[in-house]
Amino acid sequence: MLHERYAARGLSILAFPCNSFGAQEPGTGAEILAFAQRKKAKFDFFKKVEVNGPTAHPLFKWLLGASGDCVDEDDSCAAWAKQGECQNNRAFMEASCKLSCKLCSAPAGAGEPIKWNFESFMISRSGQSIARYATGTDLLSAQITKAIEAQLDAKTEL
Repeated sequence: MLHERYAARGLSILAFPCNSFGAQEPGTGAEILAFAQRKKAKFDFFKKVEVNGPTAHPLFKWLLGASGDCVDEDDSCAAWAKQGECQNNRAFMEASCKLSCKLCSAPAGAGEPIKWNFESFMISRSGQSIARYATGTDLLSAQITKAIEAQLDAKTEL
């Protein structure tokens, strides 16, 4: 619905299948695309990717605020840090868990993994991350469509 409403004004919806959430995307890229086409999805689909952890696609590392060297290379870093491993196993943690050991700073929300399929991000025309919406958020709500329209009305060029 968002695509139909706003594509002519410049909204692009990008879909990145991922099988990390309850094995809901087990098919090949071609199978996933065929399913989406049967459902009449008109937005852009990309190859299947990982969205969390050290093998996450660089786009998702950026979306999660973990750009540059301020990253956790393992999903267990936060738990290890809480158990005191930043002090007890310093060399390993400094190499693998920079964000959790607070060896660097990152934007608010950095390192918070994507929790489920259909989590959404709003990016401005100039490439600035504007908002992150959890799965289940009503993207057609008045508040969110107002934010989308404000971004579409912005005169910023790429």
